[in-house]
Amino acid sequence: MTTEPYGKKNPFPAPVLSVKHLTGEGSPKETIHIEYSLDGSGMNYIAANDPALADALIDKLDLSPDSQVPTPEGETASLKDALVHCYDITNVNKALLTKWAAASGSQELDALLAGDKDALNDFLWGRDMLDLATEYPASFESAEAFTGILKKIMPRLYSIASSPNAHPEQVHLCVGAVRYTARDRKRGGVCSTYMATASSRAIRPGYSYIPTRISVCRKTGTLSSSW
Repeated sequence: MTTEPYGKKNPFPAPVLSVKHLTGEGSPKETIHIEYSLDGSGMNYIAANDPALADALIDKLDLSPDSQVPTPEGETASLKDALVHCYDITNVNKALLTKWAAASGSQELDALLAGDKDALNDFLWGRDMLDLATEYPASFESAEAFTGILKKIMPRLYSIASSPNAHPEQVHLCVGAVRYTARDRKRGGVCSTYMATASSRAIRPGYSYIPTRISVCRKTGTLSSSW
């Protein structure tokens, strides 16, 4: 067992103590109050991409989910695990679109990249990797070649909704779950919707474990959440 302090390279498996939905059924917003145990750790919540999204993307690209690929941390994982836990597949920026245009050979994307900046921003807004794979099919010689164009999942910041004086060894968050529909497909914020369903992954009564990573990253009044 490793003796390395908990941190980015040695994540801590933090238990969820409670998930409460603060908004009623039919409300236009979904706000949750979630409590984590900090017993023995600092706090940095690392969620995961929707496995169904990763599966659909792999299928569109005709790649094997078991292919071994490098991770941003310099380790090796299956393509499926890397897309779920390591890489951002829910956002598209200009740099990524440029690489995708080259892989797809799309003249439409080439023209878009060379054209009006506002038109490009409108195109990028709300699109994810599955949208690109569906609308502009591309071919990659290997799973590693595909992950090579992706960026790692970046941190998010959440305000801490508890005091260490009142709740020692715990941290409470109030998070608005992001859910919307775009291009006839339901979507959601990666971290917020993952936390909103954390209580459904209970292992034993009172303690449900997030099947991802918690690592140390303290900021005054905020919790840095990354994938």
